[in-house]
Amino acid sequence: MNSDVFNIKCFGIATDIIGERTYQIESNSIKNVGELRLYLDSKFEQLKTLNNYMIAVNHSYALPEDCIDPSDEIAILPPVSGG
Repeated sequence: MNSDVFNIKCFGIATDIIGERTYQIESNSIKNVGELRLYLDSKFEQLKTLNNYMIAVNHSYALPEDCIDPSDEIAILPPVSGG
């Protein structure tokens, strides 16, 4: 595994939008979850149409200001509906 990339796991409709279950991006310019979300939204326009998709870091929902590192486990979680 290359330590200069983020390995991002995709679930549900996020997998369909991104086109793969694990997506890799270079970590050079991304330092926190907010920057990652901006990158993903610009690269995959359809992600912006999902209401409140979440990004999890190391099995916990992450806030935009949370720092991320290539060694972290990162996942895109689509909105969940239920009743």
